[in-house]
Amino acid sequence: MYERLSQLYDLSLFEQDWGICNANSARVGEFIQFFLGHEAIDPWEWEELADLVFESANDAIREGLLTHEQETQIILIVTEHKDKFPNQLKYWLAFGNEIEYPVKKLIERGYW
Repeated sequence: MYERLSQLYDLSLFEQDWGICNANSARVGEFIQFFLGHEAIDPWEWEELADLVFESANDAIREGLLTHEQETQIILIVTEHKDKFPNQLKYWLAFGNEIEYPVKKLIERGYW
């Protein structure tokens, strides 16, 4: 699965923390499009792509780079696709420190 995702999206191959290791705030818009256009072979691909989007968006928010359109798309991903990545949803919603993890607010908006 990791090899497939890495090849499809020209990302580095990691077998642990793939989404975190490939996160890039400058590419968050691209990663959102990867998620929205993806056709999974393995259901776990959704978990990894969600992590890639959320981690990249979190970094972009902290750097002041996330656009309003990207915020809206992240909320849409959660609202319409949350059943595809229950583990990532639980992981990100569990964070208590919203200063370090500001993307949690967007995830919550899509979830509730």
